[in-house]
Amino acid sequence: MPSAKVPLPPLKSVFADAFMRCKNGPEVLSIINKTAIPLSYGDACHALTHLTNLGDFKRGSQEFRGFIAKLDTQVFPRIADCPMKTWRLLRYLVDLRTRNGLKVCMPWFEKTLPQCDPHVAIDILYRLYRISGVHVKYTSPLMQAALQKTFDHLDKDQFDAVSPRDLYRLVYALGVFRVRGPPLRRALTRVTPALLHAFRNGKATDIGSEGLVRIAWCIGRVIGDDDDQWCETSVWKQVQRLLKGVAKEIRLVLDSLENKDLLVLEDVYGKAEANYKPFLKDVRAAKATISYYGAPPPPKRHINDPRRVTSETLKF
Repeated sequence: MPSAKVPLPPLKSVFADAFMRCKNGPEVLSIINKTAIPLSYGDACHALTHLTNLGDFKRGSQEFRGFIAKLDTQVFPRIADCPMKTWRLLRYLVDLRTRNGLKVCMPWFEKTLPQCDPHVAIDILYRLYRISGVHVKYTSPLMQAALQKTFDHLDKDQFDAVSPRDLYRLVYALGVFRVRGPPLRRALTRVTPALLHAFRNGKATDIGSEGLVRIAWCIGRVIGDDDDQWCETSVWKQVQRLLKGVAKEIRLVLDSLENKDLLVLEDVYGKAEANYKPFLKDVRAAKATISYYGAPPPPKRHINDPRRVTSETLKF
């Protein structure tokens, strides 16, 4: 099934009509590279939208590199004082999954981070995990900005300032970028009151069934930590309350989960300290139902893992 096309931005562009006549990505890039007119923010948004929709161009080509160079020298310097424009432009590049574009343009976005709200930082952080060969360090400006801006609101009990969906995405980004130990524990501890508040107010649907499973997976990454002092603290008990709250919400959507999600739940709740036998029984019953109707076996794990950090990985 073809993916939905990205709508054109409501911005003016001198190349709008020319881009509309293009039948493929190389034609769009050819127009950009041949013109002597400096690119505007609107031109860049229109070009990136058409490239996303057409999708038939080589991201390592000389033409695309020339386009990225124009973004770096002509567009980003003009919008350096506008975080929202920088964010929107970077979102286009992230959705194109172009590593060389991110390498050039990410420093511009990092300069605007002090002026951004938590949603902007979390949005880019979450989108980056879907790009193969990109790794965001825990100490990077992007991840630290996302964490600190979120915690500033949560510490003041301003739970409505950060949406439940953004909280889940922040925690999950930590997990997929292999943040473990005390940093992941601290993050789970800080977001737990806000997520429990969201569950009590019926906002678990904002996270979705996939998000609930991913929260459980992140908690599962700290369950096995060999740290007696941590296991005896009150904050860990609060995180366990979050695990119970997630189980309660997942029960309502258990029939809609895929086999891979049920395997994650069985693993996490099977090694938890509390008694989750009734919940695990329901999870196994859901697995049996899927098996009965002939679902394919789960994929083998940790084979050709794109998350593996190598010397060729683009790191931020």
